[in-house]
Amino acid sequence: MDRLRSCFDEPTINDILNVPFLDLRVKMSKLGEGEFRAFLLSVAVLLSQRHIIPSPFCPLCKNSPKTVMHALLECSRAREAWKASDFAHFYLQNNHLDIIHFLSNVFSSLDKGSADLLMCFMWTIWNQRNNQFFNRFTLDPKDMFACCQSFLLQYLDAGLKRFIPSSQGDQSPSVMDWCPPGKYQVFTDAAIDTGKQVFSLSVVVKNDTDQVIAGLVKPVAGLIAPVIAEAKAVSLAVAWTKMINLPVHVLFLDCKVVVDKINKCNWNNSVCDDVLIDVYNSLSFNPRPKVVFIRRDDNTHAHNLAKLGLGLDRQLLWNGSLPSL
Repeated sequence: MDRLRSCFDEPTINDILNVPFLDLRVKMSKLGEGEFRAFLLSVAVLLSQRHIIPSPFCPLCKNSPKTVMHALLECSRAREAWKASDFAHFYLQNNHLDIIHFLSNVFSSLDKGSADLLMCFMWTIWNQRNNQFFNRFTLDPKDMFACCQSFLLQYLDAGLKRFIPSSQGDQSPSVMDWCPPGKYQVFTDAAIDTGKQVFSLSVVVKNDTDQVIAGLVKPVAGLIAPVIAEAKAVSLAVAWTKMINLPVHVLFLDCKVVVDKINKCNWNNSVCDDVLIDVYNSLSFNPRPKVVFIRRDDNTHAHNLAKLGLGLDRQLLWNGSLPSL
Protein backbone atom coordinates (compact mmCIF):
# COMPACT_ATOMS: atom_id res chain seq x y z
CA MET A 1 0.00 0.00 0.00
CA ASP A 2 2.86 2.41 0.75
CA ARG A 3 4.17 1.84 -2.77
CA LEU A 4 0.74 2.57 -4.27
CA ARG A 5 0.32 5.70 -2.15
CA SER A 6 3.66 6.98 -3.42
CA CYS A 7 2.35 6.77 -7.00
CA PHE A 8 -1.42 7.35 -6.92
CA ASP A 9 -4.15 9.18 -5.05
CA GLU A 10 -6.66 7.25 -2.92
CA PRO A 11 -9.48 6.99 -5.55
CA THR A 12 -7.02 5.54 -8.09
CA ILE A 13 -5.66 3.09 -5.51
CA ASN A 14 -9.20 1.87 -4.80
CA ASP A 15 -9.80 1.38 -8.52
CA ILE A 16 -6.54 -0.56 -8.92
CA LEU A 17 -7.27 -2.86 -5.98
CA ASN A 18 -10.67 -3.68 -7.46
CA VAL A 19 -9.60 -4.41 -11.03
CA PRO A 20 -11.76 -7.45 -11.91
CA PHE A 21 -9.67 -8.95 -14.70
CA LEU A 22 -6.90 -10.13 -12.37
CA ASP A 23 -6.74 -13.94 -12.17
CA LEU A 24 -9.87 -14.18 -14.33
CA ARG A 25 -8.58 -17.30 -16.08
CA VAL A 26 -8.14 -19.01 -12.69
CA LYS A 27 -11.58 -17.97 -11.47
CA MET A 28 -13.24 -19.15 -14.67
CA SER A 29 -11.45 -22.50 -14.51
CA LYS A 30 -12.76 -23.14 -10.98
CA LEU A 31 -16.39 -22.64 -11.95
CA GLY A 32 -18.42 -25.54 -13.29
CA GLU A 33 -20.28 -24.87 -16.54
CA GLY A 34 -23.62 -24.64 -14.72
CA GLU A 35 -22.24 -22.24 -12.11
CA PHE A 36 -20.59 -20.09 -14.78
CA ARG A 37 -23.78 -19.89 -16.86
CA ALA A 38 -25.73 -18.94 -13.73
CA PHE A 39 -23.17 -16.21 -13.02
CA LEU A 40 -23.50 -14.84 -16.55
CA LEU A 41 -27.29 -14.91 -16.40
CA SER A 42 -27.23 -12.76 -13.29
CA VAL A 43 -27.99 -9.05 -13.01
CA ALA A 44 -31.57 -7.96 -13.81
CA VAL A 45 -32.75 -11.30 -15.26
CA LEU A 46 -31.84 -13.24 -12.13
CA LEU A 47 -33.17 -10.51 -9.83
CA SER A 48 -36.43 -10.46 -11.75
CA GLN A 49 -36.78 -14.25 -11.49
CA ARG A 50 -36.42 -13.88 -7.72
CA HIS A 51 -39.04 -11.08 -7.72
CA ILE A 52 -36.53 -8.56 -6.35
CA ILE A 53 -37.08 -6.11 -9.22
CA PRO A 54 -40.22 -5.83 -11.39
CA SER A 55 -38.64 -6.04 -14.87
CA PRO A 56 -35.73 -7.97 -16.36
CA PHE A 57 -35.15 -5.41 -19.12
CA CYS A 58 -32.08 -3.21 -19.33
CA PRO A 59 -32.82 0.04 -17.43
CA LEU A 60 -30.77 2.07 -19.92
CA CYS A 61 -31.88 0.99 -23.40
CA LYS A 62 -35.07 -0.84 -22.26
CA ASN A 63 -34.88 -3.04 -25.36
CA SER A 64 -33.47 -6.34 -24.11
CA PRO A 65 -33.18 -8.39 -20.93
CA LYS A 66 -30.21 -7.21 -18.89
CA THR A 67 -27.75 -10.10 -18.91
CA VAL A 68 -23.99 -9.79 -18.61
CA MET A 69 -23.75 -10.32 -22.37
CA HIS A 70 -26.19 -7.49 -23.04
CA ALA A 71 -24.44 -5.11 -20.64
CA LEU A 72 -20.96 -5.77 -22.05
CA LEU A 73 -21.63 -6.42 -25.76
CA GLU A 74 -25.13 -5.55 -26.90
CA CYS A 75 -26.32 -2.37 -25.17
CA SER A 76 -26.09 0.71 -27.38
CA ARG A 77 -23.34 2.47 -25.37
CA ALA A 78 -21.31 -0.74 -25.20
CA ARG A 79 -21.55 -1.23 -28.98
CA GLU A 80 -20.42 2.35 -29.57
CA ALA A 81 -17.47 1.91 -27.20
CA TRP A 82 -16.37 -1.35 -28.87
CA LYS A 83 -16.52 0.13 -32.37
CA ALA A 84 -14.37 3.12 -31.31
CA SER A 85 -11.72 0.89 -29.67
CA ASP A 86 -8.70 -0.96 -31.00
CA PHE A 87 -10.71 -4.18 -30.53
CA ALA A 88 -13.38 -3.17 -33.05
CA HIS A 89 -12.34 -5.89 -35.53
CA PHE A 90 -12.31 -8.60 -32.84
CA TYR A 91 -15.70 -7.41 -31.56
CA LEU A 92 -17.32 -7.46 -35.00
CA GLN A 93 -16.00 -10.96 -35.63
CA ASN A 94 -17.19 -12.36 -32.30
CA ASN A 95 -20.16 -10.33 -31.06
CA HIS A 96 -22.60 -12.91 -32.49
CA LEU A 97 -21.30 -15.49 -29.99
CA ASP A 98 -22.66 -16.01 -26.50
CA ILE A 99 -20.55 -14.52 -23.73
CA ILE A 100 -18.89 -17.83 -22.82
CA HIS A 101 -17.55 -18.41 -26.32
CA PHE A 102 -16.70 -14.71 -26.68
CA LEU A 103 -14.46 -14.90 -23.60
CA SER A 104 -13.05 -18.23 -24.75
CA ASN A 105 -11.97 -16.60 -28.00
CA VAL A 106 -10.39 -13.73 -26.07
CA PHE A 107 -8.03 -16.10 -24.27
CA SER A 108 -7.42 -18.42 -27.22
CA SER A 109 -6.82 -15.90 -30.01
CA LEU A 110 -5.21 -12.90 -28.26
CA ASP A 111 -1.82 -12.66 -26.59
CA LYS A 112 -1.72 -12.11 -22.83
CA GLY A 113 -1.18 -8.36 -23.05
CA SER A 114 -4.07 -7.87 -25.46
CA ALA A 115 -6.32 -10.17 -23.44
CA ASP A 116 -5.58 -8.22 -20.25
CA LEU A 117 -6.32 -4.94 -22.02
CA LEU A 118 -9.58 -6.30 -23.45
CA MET A 119 -10.73 -7.56 -20.04
CA CYS A 120 -9.88 -4.19 -18.53
CA PHE A 121 -11.87 -2.56 -21.33
CA MET A 122 -14.88 -4.75 -20.50
CA TRP A 123 -14.57 -3.68 -16.88
CA THR A 124 -14.48 -0.03 -18.03
CA ILE A 125 -17.72 -0.56 -19.98
CA TRP A 126 -19.33 -2.13 -16.91
CA ASN A 127 -18.03 0.61 -14.61
CA GLN A 128 -19.27 3.41 -16.87
CA ARG A 129 -22.63 1.68 -17.21
CA ASN A 130 -22.99 1.73 -13.43
CA ASN A 131 -21.94 5.38 -13.33
CA GLN A 132 -24.66 6.24 -15.84
CA PHE A 133 -27.28 4.24 -13.98
CA PHE A 134 -26.45 5.94 -10.66
CA ASN A 135 -26.27 9.40 -12.25
CA ARG A 136 -22.52 9.80 -11.76
CA PHE A 137 -20.00 11.33 -14.16
CA THR A 138 -19.96 9.19 -17.29
CA LEU A 139 -17.43 9.03 -20.13
CA ASP A 140 -18.47 9.34 -23.74
CA PRO A 141 -18.33 5.78 -25.18
CA LYS A 142 -15.70 6.90 -27.69
CA ASP A 143 -13.37 7.87 -24.81
CA MET A 144 -13.70 4.64 -22.82
CA PHE A 145 -10.87 2.79 -24.56
CA ALA A 146 -8.35 5.61 -24.08
CA CYS A 147 -9.31 5.83 -20.40
CA CYS A 148 -8.93 2.05 -20.09
CA GLN A 149 -5.44 2.15 -21.65
CA SER A 150 -4.34 4.91 -19.30
CA PHE A 151 -5.66 3.06 -16.26
CA LEU A 152 -4.03 -0.25 -17.20
CA LEU A 153 -0.68 1.41 -17.94
CA GLN A 154 -0.71 3.07 -14.52
CA TYR A 155 -1.45 -0.28 -12.92
CA LEU A 156 1.35 -2.05 -14.79
CA ASP A 157 3.80 0.78 -14.12
CA ALA A 158 3.10 0.55 -10.39
CA GLY A 159 3.85 -3.18 -10.54
CA LEU A 160 7.07 -2.72 -12.49
CA LYS A 161 8.45 -0.30 -9.88
CA ARG A 162 8.69 -3.24 -7.46
CA PHE A 163 11.26 -4.93 -9.71
CA ILE A 164 13.27 -2.08 -11.28
CA PRO A 165 16.55 -1.28 -9.40
CA SER A 166 16.83 2.33 -8.32
CA SER A 167 19.87 2.84 -10.57
CA GLN A 168 17.66 2.08 -13.60
CA GLY A 169 14.30 3.37 -12.45
CA ASP A 170 15.23 6.82 -11.14
CA GLN A 171 16.70 8.46 -14.22
CA SER A 172 16.03 12.17 -14.44
CA PRO A 173 14.58 13.66 -17.64
CA SER A 174 17.86 15.51 -18.26
CA VAL A 175 19.65 12.15 -18.43
CA MET A 176 17.03 10.64 -20.73
CA ASP A 177 16.91 13.59 -23.12
CA TRP A 178 19.65 16.22 -23.19
CA CYS A 179 18.43 19.78 -23.73
CA PRO A 180 20.71 22.05 -25.81
CA PRO A 181 21.63 25.55 -24.53
CA GLY A 182 19.02 28.20 -25.25
CA LYS A 183 16.21 25.65 -25.44
CA TYR A 184 13.62 24.72 -22.84
CA GLN A 185 11.97 21.64 -21.38
CA VAL A 186 8.23 21.69 -20.70
CA PHE A 187 6.48 19.35 -18.25
CA THR A 188 2.71 18.92 -18.01
CA ASP A 189 0.29 17.09 -15.75
CA ALA A 190 -3.32 17.10 -14.61
CA ALA A 191 -5.14 16.33 -11.35
CA ILE A 192 -8.81 15.62 -10.66
CA ASP A 193 -10.85 16.01 -7.48
CA THR A 194 -14.10 14.10 -7.94
CA GLY A 195 -15.45 15.33 -4.59
CA LYS A 196 -15.10 19.02 -5.44
CA GLN A 197 -15.86 18.31 -9.12
CA VAL A 198 -12.84 20.23 -10.34
CA PHE A 199 -9.72 19.40 -12.32
CA SER A 200 -6.42 21.21 -12.65
CA LEU A 201 -3.92 21.56 -15.52
CA SER A 202 -0.26 22.38 -14.89
CA VAL A 203 2.73 23.40 -17.01
CA VAL A 204 6.30 23.73 -15.71
CA VAL A 205 9.16 25.16 -17.80
CA LYS A 206 12.82 24.28 -17.12
CA ASN A 207 15.91 25.59 -18.85
CA ASP A 208 18.80 23.57 -20.27
CA THR A 209 20.37 23.25 -16.80
CA ASP A 210 17.17 21.72 -15.39
CA GLN A 211 16.20 24.82 -13.38
CA VAL A 212 12.54 25.81 -13.08
CA ILE A 213 12.05 29.21 -14.70
CA ALA A 214 8.28 29.54 -15.20
CA GLY A 215 4.98 27.79 -14.75
CA LEU A 216 1.25 27.89 -15.24
CA VAL A 217 -1.59 26.19 -13.37
CA LYS A 218 -5.23 26.41 -14.35
CA PRO A 219 -8.15 25.09 -12.24
CA VAL A 220 -11.29 24.17 -14.18
CA ALA A 221 -14.75 23.40 -12.80
CA GLY A 222 -16.29 20.08 -13.82
CA LEU A 223 -15.22 16.48 -14.30
CA ILE A 224 -13.59 14.83 -17.30
CA ALA A 225 -11.79 11.55 -17.92
CA PRO A 226 -8.14 11.51 -16.72
CA VAL A 227 -6.77 10.95 -20.22
CA ILE A 228 -8.74 13.95 -21.53
CA ALA A 229 -7.39 16.07 -18.66
CA GLU A 230 -3.86 15.03 -19.62
CA ALA A 231 -4.57 15.94 -23.24
CA LYS A 232 -5.90 19.36 -22.20
CA ALA A 233 -2.79 19.97 -20.10
CA VAL A 234 -0.63 19.36 -23.19
CA SER A 235 -2.89 21.64 -25.22
CA LEU A 236 -2.53 24.38 -22.59
CA ALA A 237 1.27 24.01 -22.62
CA VAL A 238 1.53 24.16 -26.40
CA ALA A 239 -0.79 27.16 -26.70
CA TRP A 240 1.01 29.09 -23.95
CA THR A 241 4.59 28.41 -25.11
CA LYS A 242 3.64 29.19 -28.69
CA MET A 243 2.02 32.49 -27.64
CA ILE A 244 5.19 33.66 -25.84
CA ASN A 245 7.48 32.26 -28.58
CA LEU A 246 9.33 29.95 -26.19
CA PRO A 247 11.85 27.72 -28.03
CA VAL A 248 10.77 24.33 -26.64
CA HIS A 249 13.12 21.40 -27.21
CA VAL A 250 11.09 18.65 -25.56
CA LEU A 251 7.64 18.21 -24.03
CA PHE A 252 7.46 15.71 -21.16
CA LEU A 253 4.29 14.08 -19.80
CA ASP A 254 3.51 10.98 -17.76
CA CYS A 255 0.51 9.69 -19.74
CA LYS A 256 1.81 7.15 -22.26
CA VAL A 257 -1.53 6.95 -24.08
CA VAL A 258 -1.36 10.65 -24.96
CA VAL A 259 2.34 10.44 -25.94
CA ASP A 260 1.70 7.46 -28.24
CA LYS A 261 -1.28 9.11 -29.88
CA ILE A 262 0.69 12.29 -30.66
CA ASN A 263 3.78 10.47 -31.91
CA LYS A 264 1.98 7.75 -33.88
CA CYS A 265 -1.04 9.80 -35.07
CA ASN A 266 -3.28 7.00 -33.77
CA TRP A 267 -6.55 8.92 -33.95
CA ASN A 268 -10.09 7.81 -33.18
CA ASN A 269 -13.34 9.73 -33.25
CA SER A 270 -13.27 10.89 -29.62
CA VAL A 271 -13.10 14.03 -27.50
CA CYS A 272 -9.57 13.15 -26.41
CA ASP A 273 -8.36 12.78 -29.99
CA ASP A 274 -10.05 16.02 -31.05
CA VAL A 275 -7.91 17.82 -28.46
CA LEU A 276 -4.75 15.95 -29.47
CA ILE A 277 -5.22 16.55 -33.20
CA ASP A 278 -5.21 20.29 -32.45
CA VAL A 279 -2.08 19.76 -30.35
CA TYR A 280 -0.40 17.82 -33.17
CA ASN A 281 -1.21 20.57 -35.69
CA SER A 282 0.09 23.24 -33.31
CA LEU A 283 3.33 21.31 -32.84
CA SER A 284 3.99 21.42 -36.58
CA PHE A 285 5.89 24.71 -36.35
CA ASN A 286 9.68 24.49 -36.87
CA PRO A 287 11.67 23.24 -35.15
CA ARG A 288 9.16 20.67 -33.94
CA PRO A 289 9.61 19.81 -30.24
CA LYS A 290 9.81 16.16 -29.20
CA VAL A 291 7.02 14.64 -27.11
CA VAL A 292 8.44 12.20 -24.56
CA PHE A 293 6.91 9.93 -21.92
CA ILE A 294 8.35 10.00 -18.39
CA ARG A 295 7.36 8.25 -15.20
CA ARG A 296 5.32 10.03 -12.54
CA ASP A 297 8.38 10.05 -10.25
CA ASP A 298 10.26 12.14 -12.83
CA ASN A 299 7.38 14.58 -13.21
CA THR A 300 7.16 15.69 -9.59
CA HIS A 301 7.05 19.46 -10.14
CA ALA A 302 4.18 19.37 -12.64
CA HIS A 303 2.33 16.71 -10.63
CA ASN A 304 2.52 18.66 -7.35
CA LEU A 305 1.61 21.87 -9.12
CA ALA A 306 -1.49 20.23 -10.62
CA LYS A 307 -2.54 19.06 -7.14
CA LEU A 308 -1.99 22.61 -5.85
CA GLY A 309 -4.28 23.92 -8.58
CA LEU A 310 -7.21 21.93 -7.18
CA GLY A 311 -7.36 24.42 -4.31
CA LEU A 312 -7.17 27.57 -6.45
CA ASP A 313 -10.07 29.59 -7.81
CA ARG A 314 -8.21 31.23 -10.69
CA GLN A 315 -5.31 30.66 -13.07
CA LEU A 316 -1.81 31.23 -11.67
CA LEU A 317 1.12 32.25 -13.88
CA TRP A 318 4.62 33.09 -12.67
CA ASN A 319 8.28 33.51 -13.67
CA GLY A 320 11.09 32.20 -11.52
CA SER A 321 11.12 29.32 -9.02
CA LEU A 322 8.05 27.33 -8.13
CA PRO A 323 5.65 28.70 -5.51
CA SER A 324 5.48 26.82 -2.22
CA LEU A 325 3.90 23.38 -2.83
